[in-house]
Amino acid sequence: MLKWFKRRLYRINVMAEVKTMTLMFGEAGDLIDKHEGIQKSISVNFDDKVTEAECALFIACSLLRDSLQEEGVSADRSTEIINELDAFASLDADQQRIVKRSISDDSFDKDFFLGRCIWLLMWGQDMLLAERINTHQFGMLKEEIYGGLRGQSPQDLQVSKATRS
Repeated sequence: MLKWFKRRLYRINVMAEVKTMTLMFGEAGDLIDKHEGIQKSISVNFDDKVTEAECALFIACSLLRDSLQEEGVSADRSTEIINELDAFASLDADQQRIVKRSISDDSFDKDFFLGRCIWLLMWGQDMLLAERINTHQFGMLKEEIYGGLRGQSPQDLQVSKATRS
């Protein structure tokens, strides 16, 4: 198969996963399709043979962090979200799935960013269970989310080869 075709297919698959993991469809999805940083990251990750799941996961984390910074989420609000995430983590798998369904059908009545963080964590967990990412990468996902809530600067969109081992 031609390299340009593989690259295009990789891009399409990564963008589909990013949109699903960030709940960015419609106009919001169109905007991320044109985001130069994301397109460059996809290209670099393709060249480095990073899996589609890994690439999409870390782009989704970066987008979440960017939106937290743009919204200027206060320290108090971030602490509340972190506490809610910790409470969510203590639920059993069935209860977590119920919460995920409520987010997908727009009946989740809590903080918008909390919903997005939970959704992204659940996608990461699903990828881990499907062995599309490893436990180290899932740990990095959690660090990215919690780091973003604590106001720490985002990591580069490119996944380094050291983190993929």
